[in-house]
Amino acid sequence: RKRRNSANRTLSILKAGLNRAYEYGYVDSNLAWSRVKKFRRVDPPIPCYLEKEQCRDLLSACPSDLHKLVVGALVSGCRVGELRRMIIGDFLADLKRLIIRDSKDGRPRHVSLSEEGTSFFNQLTANRASNVHMFLREEGRPWRKCTHHRPYRKACYAAGLDPQVNFH
Repeated sequence: RKRRNSANRTLSILKAGLNRAYEYGYVDSNLAWSRVKKFRRVDPPIPCYLEKEQCRDLLSACPSDLHKLVVGALVSGCRVGELRRMIIGDFLADLKRLIIRDSKDGRPRHVSLSEEGTSFFNQLTANRASNVHMFLREEGRPWRKCTHHRPYRKACYAAGLDPQVNFH
């Protein structure tokens, strides 16, 4: 499915370029590429969301360092990469917001927090310097890219989540 989806995107770009060449008269006919069809039914899968009971089961199966990361994701809706890079200064307690400085599309954004989210981040940031990473592993180091995968999969398995849900 993923390969077919990628092929469809590539085909769209190619057809756009060829159609432009046809419009400008560089090509005599568009018959050849107009016959090529995209793969059907390759749209991304419908995302799976956890029920409250499933969230509780997952959190109870997480080790303490991963527990904080998962709670941070649940109360903020942030991606794991955004949480990994977050520092204490990115939490604006008085505004009940998080600053996401390096988002997926590269533009900074703000995330508004609920009372539960604000309470969690208040506890997490209490008496800590503003320039240190917010989420740390057991040994005190920040989470690196992909270091959450194995413990997260284990927690999903222990919580009985099937199929295993994506972190985001």
